[in-house]
Amino acid sequence: MKFSLIAAATVALAGLASANAIQHDVHCIKYATAEVAQSCVEFTEANGVNFRTFQDINSGLPSNCVVEKDQEYCISVGHTRAKRCLAEKKKAEEKKKQEQEQQKEEEQPKQEEKPAKKPSGNAPSEYAIPRSETSGLRLVNKINENCQWYYTILPEDDGCYAVAEKNNIPVETLYKLNKNLHSKEPNVCDNLDTGKTYCIGL
Repeated sequence: MKFSLIAAATVALAGLASANAIQHDVHCIKYATAEVAQSCVEFTEANGVNFRTFQDINSGLPSNCVVEKDQEYCISVGHTRAKRCLAEKKKAEEKKKQEQEQQKEEEQPKQEEKPAKKPSGNAPSEYAIPRSETSGLRLVNKINENCQWYYTILPEDDGCYAVAEKNNIPVETLYKLNKNLHSKEPNVCDNLDTGKTYCIGL
């Protein structure tokens, strides 16, 4: 009987220590509790979250990446309040600008539409902004001085991995071209600011 109680207490403590090892991202805005023990892949699919993002925002996951029953996990991170305010302000400005442009189009006779300017063949992505069009953009500090291609962070961009993937570059290249961007634990990518422009290609 004594042995059974000790064994049960040991198992409970091991489970508690394991559960407490999970550390959530400081900007986490949405959590989900695992109803059963299952693989991270199954858990992320069930909760509609990217597997790699899930790993990034829940440090301390075991190497075989399984979630424990009744353990709470972060499934979504938000921007800081300042970033959200900036994003909302930018959205309002863009909406106003679109309404003004639409009004102008309705007032003026339609002219022959010119084909949209496409980036040259060496642009890393369709979102890349060439150096010649960066006037008026808010470039970040310590950006590579030889940068030829830029990208402005949008409210829906979900961290450095997502931005790098969107622009077809390794995340290491994003850090290398933008020396001011935090690339080391525990502050990885915590200063990626909505509305600011970063280098994505030479």
